Amino acid sequence: MRVILLEDETMLQCAISEYLTDIGYEVNAFEDGEEAYLNIIENSYDLFIFDINTPTIDGLSLLEKLQKNKIF
Repeated sequence: MRVILLEDETMLQCAISEYLTDIGYEVNAFEDGEEAYLNIIENSYDLFIFDINTPTIDGLSLLEKLQKNKIF
């Protein structure tokens, strides 16, 4: 299962990524909402985990943008 993680706090991002990887998920982690968005356009994911407050595009706005453009 492929997971995209948007989390700008480095220690939390590492902890979540490590845990998910240890239980068998493939994780792509990003600190910046715009970078995450561009990656989502190019790749498919089974699960989105978004922080609410992140640089350029916050998690809620990113989700709205994905829904509006029918990318999920």
